[in-house]
Amino acid sequence: MLIVTTLCGCFNNNSSKNSAIDQKSIYQIRNNTINAVDNISSYKGNIKNDLNSSIFKGAEKTVSVMMSNTNLSVNISNHTVEHKTETITFDEDEKDITLVYIIDNLKYTGFGKEGNLTWEIAELSSASDKSIWTPYSPLDHFAGLIAYEVPGQNITWKRLKDESFNDKEYYVLKSEHILNDTNPMLTGFNNNEIYHTFWIDKTNYFFYKIKLNQILDITGDYAGEDDKIQIISEFIFTFYDYNVPVKIELPPEAIP
Repeated sequence: MLIVTTLCGCFNNNSSKNSAIDQKSIYQIRNNTINAVDNISSYKGNIKNDLNSSIFKGAEKTVSVMMSNTNLSVNISNHTVEHKTETITFDEDEKDITLVYIIDNLKYTGFGKEGNLTWEIAELSSASDKSIWTPYSPLDHFAGLIAYEVPGQNITWKRLKDESFNDKEYYVLKSEHILNDTNPMLTGFNNNEIYHTFWIDKTNYFFYKIKLNQILDITGDYAGEDDKIQIISEFIFTFYDYNVPVKIELPPEAIP
């Protein structure tokens, strides 16, 4: 019995020590990634999204499925972007197209069917403002997210097994953010689970790929008195051509 107790004590101590080392390595990787993003002037990327929503009205269930694909070019140094998004829902035969440009503190948005877009122009106070810029630059968004630490927010970080792609090695980190209706600010949300997986280049700490999974259950005022909505979504972001010069030109049809 003494031997067993001693061995168990050693195992627990080692486990705690390994956990502390692992958390330190996670912090170092995250910190190095934040610093690396500061040295990026431009990049290109792709976003693939699958979104499934189910609306429950008593015993009745309505399901909607939507898929989208976005290609983007971003020049961080002068705060210009080009986004092209194609969206398909299962009850439509054609793709919806959305083009977004930010140039000289103006946002140009074209939407509709291919070859027949309606354009709108909005003036921005300053494209360099963080609140304006971050939604259009996923790289900046994720740099902020990987630095995010708020006590009581129930975010946990894990380091997963390193992976290799095309002769390059990547750190793999995962964050889990669980929200529920115990938070008085989220009345109507029964459950909100957000999972991010980050693949980070070992040589320069640039993001290679990020996967976002979210499970959201909504009841009450948001969904309707007796209704329930469940939304399951997956986004996959890939980034490439870091610091390769990006030239963004506005289509002639967007200019009034």
